[in-house]
Amino acid sequence: MKKWALAASIAAVACAAPAPKQDLAAGYDIVIYPAQAVVTMTGEDKTAEAVAVSADRIVAVGSLEELRRDLPSARVNPVFEDKTIVPGLIDPHIHVVLGSLQYNLPITPPWPMATPHGMKAGLPNRAAFLQALSELVEAAGPSEPIVAYGYHNLVHGDLHRADLDAIAPHQPLIVWHYSSHDFYLNSAAINAAGFTPDMAEQFHGVDLDADGALTGRIYEDAAMLVVQAFAGVILTPENVTAGFNGFSSMLRQAGVTTTAELGYGMFGWEMEAANIRANWGSPQQAGYHLYLIPEHRALERAFGDGKVQAVLDMASGKTDT
Repeated sequence: MKKWALAASIAAVACAAPAPKQDLAAGYDIVIYPAQAVVTMTGEDKTAEAVAVSADRIVAVGSLEELRRDLPSARVNPVFEDKTIVPGLIDPHIHVVLGSLQYNLPITPPWPMATPHGMKAGLPNRAAFLQALSELVEAAGPSEPIVAYGYHNLVHGDLHRADLDAIAPHQPLIVWHYSSHDFYLNSAAINAAGFTPDMAEQFHGVDLDADGALTGRIYEDAAMLVVQAFAGVILTPENVTAGFNGFSSMLRQAGVTTTAELGYGMFGWEMEAANIRANWGSPQQAGYHLYLIPEHRALERAFGDGKVQAVLDMASGKTDT
């Protein structure tokens, strides 16, 4: 985790002092990669012709002639000579487990959306969204709970349990908001989960109408109750693994070499550690570095007054993450 990823280091090395004239490659296994262009990120349109690499660290960037002159012992690998090399991207805010859960569900996005299986066309209005939900219900088994991800109120309009009841009067139908913060349930889903208006007294995020009845919207702190109630669909190991692999492939395809999980522990420390251990492996296997940022409410629930020490134990390696 402390070593620099090859592509992510280009910008820093490009800013460094020029390589001295002696053979810097002596005693090291250094490879020079010529390219159609090496984007250095040091200024507008600043590019180089080649990059020299030792293990996973950049040692020099410049013209092929300069690198061959200064590193005469280095090998030249032409594998990228007709391509452009760019610095690896850093995505500072993702949710690995959340993405794993969502990207293997039926997706009903408000606009064109990248998925592990290619671009998914957007549903540009309410009618298109409700039609897509109807098709999911028709394709499912008669009592099978259906969870769909991608609804957005700014495009698809407000959503009430009555709207979902009209589509699925007898089987649980759960719609997950594009933002990930809200769920919308039909009456069958509410009954299957055992949700009641009394929940509003315990949790922030239980929406009630003027008569004190559930509207079907469960959000923010109460949203985890929906995940738990329908874990048989959302948290199945095969769904999580397939979603994780798909989510990771999207990061790699987008050129992301470093990312941060901004809600580590939100779905439970043991479950998340097992998911990452089983599906992520290492930066070399995954193709990107992963930093874990503990979620403060999860820390409070699990460790109480010991939450600071719990983070220190995670950071030091005393607690395996």
